[in-house]
Amino acid sequence: MRTAVAVGLVAGVVSFAVHDALPALWDRLGDSAALWCLLTWWVGQRVRPLSLLWAGLVGLVTQLCLLVGFYGSLVVLAGRGDDPLRVLQWMGLALLAGPAFGALGALRWSRGWPSSASSALVGAAVALELLLGVVPLLVGALRPPEP
Repeated sequence: MRTAVAVGLVAGVVSFAVHDALPALWDRLGDSAALWCLLTWWVGQRVRPLSLLWAGLVGLVTQLCLLVGFYGSLVVLAGRGDDPLRVLQWMGLALLAGPAFGALGALRWSRGWPSSASSALVGAAVALELLLGVVPLLVGALRPPEP
């Protein structure tokens, strides 16, 4: 559980720092939901003995600590706030993604198809964000400026 808290808080602060340092449009790389899910999956892999319930709880704690680190940095380091509805939306997603990706991380060490499905699903989350978030940025960056 300490790993979940530490990883979540530190990654949340780093995520905010990257988000804040990058120019508009590229700043979404700093608060990438796929990277947050990948971290949660990684923390879920560290749960021993193998317990999907415990891994789900650890995943939830990781996601919530990511939010605390990110939005805490927004307030403390940058002196800004965000729309409370936006924070609640991210919290709702954390309540779903945390247990799901934490449990998927624990399944990584099982035998057979659950292990393969675990890796495939986290890979799909990263690939989907690349397709929907990063590729349009690259296409927009390569497009000639409008007159």
